[in-house]
Amino acid sequence: IEVNHISKRERESLARLRKQVVAQKRQLKLKATMIARLLEKEALLFPLSLEPVFRSDPWREKVVHWFFSVVSALARNVPAGVQHPFDRATVHVSTALLDNYLASLPQERSARYRANRVAYQVLATTCLLLGIRLVHSHQRVEAIKLQQQQQRDIKDEPSGEMRRTGKLRDLQQANAANKDDSLELPNIRSILRISAASKSITEATVLTMVREITSSRVFPRSHSVTALDFIEVFGARNSSNITSSSNGSLLHLEPSQQRNANLLADLALYCSRCKPSIAACAAITVAMMRSAPEDVTSTRQLVFQAVFGEHDVSAMQSVRDVEIRLLEASTTLSRNGIMPRTLSSHVIPQEE
Repeated sequence: IEVNHISKRERESLARLRKQVVAQKRQLKLKATMIARLLEKEALLFPLSLEPVFRSDPWREKVVHWFFSVVSALARNVPAGVQHPFDRATVHVSTALLDNYLASLPQERSARYRANRVAYQVLATTCLLLGIRLVHSHQRVEAIKLQQQQQRDIKDEPSGEMRRTGKLRDLQQANAANKDDSLELPNIRSILRISAASKSITEATVLTMVREITSSRVFPRSHSVTALDFIEVFGARNSSNITSSSNGSLLHLEPSQQRNANLLADLALYCSRCKPSIAACAAITVAMMRSAPEDVTSTRQLVFQAVFGEHDVSAMQSVRDVEIRLLEASTTLSRNGIMPRTLSSHVIPQEE
């Protein structure tokens, strides 16, 4: 009688498969937790509808364009290899500050901002100033967390004591080389100079607005939630152990898809009236549909379920509306994205 047995190679293959399944389950649970935290924080930071603000705001699109212009100009002055907050994250956070503050005001006062060019410029300048600092603070916190995790990983390695000590020393030297302590954040005066603001806008007026916004109930005490945060959850950095799934239960973005989703999230700042989760869901859906256009319906369902986890007709319709606006607006999207190469001289052009 021939006895069936499992060879050593088959046992190793089964062991790898089990590890992969465990890793996928762990990643799914981790991503679900991250999304739940983002949605919870979003509910606190975006308690109000932004629709009335967008419907009657003649300058918001110009301000978003100016935000991109300023951070692009600031980034060009930073030495290579130095981490800085002068990127799209600052634009998203600054725009969220602007939208939430206007939405939190009584209707009459909010309307006065949108009718007064100088007051709106002061508000936009203040939101950018605060946005830069919020993103910079978040970057420093995340860098510390990453360093601590790397140190724990090295200490847990089964290699010899001397090798672990050497890796820790190399890590500490690399972190010391990448420190951004020398990075000088722009102050009120430098922001006003960059924006060629009118003489009626002074440091004192911006400082007064800083106090008003930071004392508002909608001002985030830490990093604000943006569409970029939702996209990052499904990006390559958080999907290292996930492989393709035939049943579509796993959502992860390839690097090219994540880049496209980020560009679409930038575009959503111009054309959407929604919370970050809605914008992110629409941006991810459009990015994935472009790379796999043969199954639009299942892609849309997969993304929506990954972000919201349950069927919500209202949210699904909001996502669909943003998808349509993104598809329409992206027809004019340049190859290099929407970040302008030159700096606008004014937040709101004087001829308006």
